[in-house]
Amino acid sequence: MIKMFVLICVVWVEGSRYDGGEQKCIMHQSHVHYATMEQCRNDIPNSEQLIIEAIFENFGEEPIDHQIMASCMGGA
Repeated sequence: MIKMFVLICVVWVEGSRYDGGEQKCIMHQSHVHYATMEQCRNDIPNSEQLIIEAIFENFGEEPIDHQIMASCMGGA
């Protein structure tokens, strides 16, 4: 079974947290289970786009920056 893991970081205020900067990062495990590594890798762009849309739809303000890094892992 192959699973996708996504690291999502959203920057709300630039700078270090000691200077008032605000950044939130989370690791998300997709609920979709893939039969092959190729299926998972092919779905990364779609998953990244859905996450970007969710960031902009679910928060009242637009973030300064965001980073989304997805990877597929799995084994027998």
